[in-house]
Amino acid sequence: MENNRQTLIDYQLKSLTVTDATQIREALLRRVFEVWSSVRSNNREQIPTREGMNLPFSISFALPHVVLFQVEENPRRYLYRLQGTEHVHNIGKDSTGTYMHQSFSGPFYELILGLNNAAVDKRDAEYSTFYTPWISVQKYARLALPLCQAGNNRVTQLLIVAELAFDRNKMVPYKDGIAQ
Repeated sequence: MENNRQTLIDYQLKSLTVTDATQIREALLRRVFEVWSSVRSNNREQIPTREGMNLPFSISFALPHVVLFQVEENPRRYLYRLQGTEHVHNIGKDSTGTYMHQSFSGPFYELILGLNNAAVDKRDAEYSTFYTPWISVQKYARLALPLCQAGNNRVTQLLIVAELAFDRNKMVPYKDGIAQ
């Protein structure tokens, strides 16, 4: 940082609704998408259930990278139901049992909220890559997959698979998107 100024991070967000596994670069995220997509059976209106996906067994290879949100409406809020060990390690805290707005704030919260809302509103898989607010040189790849309960086609959960590719020795501390 020059002259000890706080600098805002440029997230360089790239986000898209996934229609084909080849749109996803990361093998781990692509494998999870293939499981979710196979349950959909080419019916884009159908939202998979946890039972239909046979969770957590069908994605056991990805569990350390998983976040499972309970989606609440009126007002919409996201409750951390589960947070994988690798995800906890990468972000530095376990938010299980808390609401997303209690764990993050500022520009990063708005970014993640927007990505979550897109997956819920579109009722479809949303893939995104961006730089994180706590790591300055590497990208964060994220796949958001809506889930519903059996007999209810409303999105009730959001399955996130997130992968960070970075060198822990090159971390720069950030708070709310501002270098400290």
